[in-house]
Amino acid sequence: MTGGVARVAAAAAGLCVIGGGAAVTTAAAAGPGRAATSYLSEAGAGPHATPYRLGILILALGLLLLALALPPALRLAAGLLGAAAVCAVLSATVPCSAGCPLPPYEPTTPRDLVHGTASIAAVASCVFAMLAVGGGPAVRGLPLVSSLGLPAGPPAGLPAA
Repeated sequence: MTGGVARVAAAAAGLCVIGGGAAVTTAAAAGPGRAATSYLSEAGAGPHATPYRLGILILALGLLLLALALPPALRLAAGLLGAAAVCAVLSATVPCSAGCPLPPYEPTTPRDLVHGTASIAAVASCVFAMLAVGGGPAVRGLPLVSSLGLPAGPPAGLPAA
C-alpha cells in the first residue's frame, strides 16, 4: 500500500475505532444496572443490542483498516489484526444469551460457546498484534489517531469490572 493510501486507511481506522468504541461504550453504559459486574458482551444480548453489535462491527472494520495500513515490515501484526477483525465480526453476529454464560460455571448454548470463543480469540489476536508491533520496527507516518486501534480492540471482550 502506498504512503498516501496507508495514511488514509490509518486515519479511517482511527475514526472507526473511536466511533465503534463510543457505540459499544454507550450501549454498555445504557445497559443493565449491574454493568460494573457483568461482561461487556452482555450489552449485545439486551435492549441495546443493535448499537452494541454495530459498534463491534465498526471496531472490526477499524482493525482491518489498521492492518491494511501497517507497513510490510509488520506483516505479522497486520495478519493478527485481520484475524481479530474476523473474530470480532463473528462475536458481533453471534450474540451470547442473557448473562453471557460460560462453562464450567453456568449452562451454555452452542451460540454462547461460539460467541465466547470468538471474543476471546479477538482479544488474544489484538494482544499478540500489540506485542508484534512492540517487537517490530517503529511505525512512522501513521496518524496518531490510528494508534488507538491496537489498545482499543481488547476491551471489547473483557469483563467490565
